[in-house]
Amino acid sequence: MRMVALGWFGKQDHDPIVFALRDKFGLGILMMTLSLMFWAAGLWAQWFGMGG
Repeated sequence: MRMVALGWFGKQDHDPIVFALRDKFGLGILMMTLSLMFWAAGLWAQWFGMGG
């Protein structure tokens, strides 16, 4: 949704893949989501040995 909104206002590169890899906000959200998914599945504790 963010990519579409920025594209509408002319603030997006022509290549959506390049934009997605350079968008710090989007990458931050992705990392937080993946971390939460790994924690919920119990993989975080198994792989990194922390967090019960």
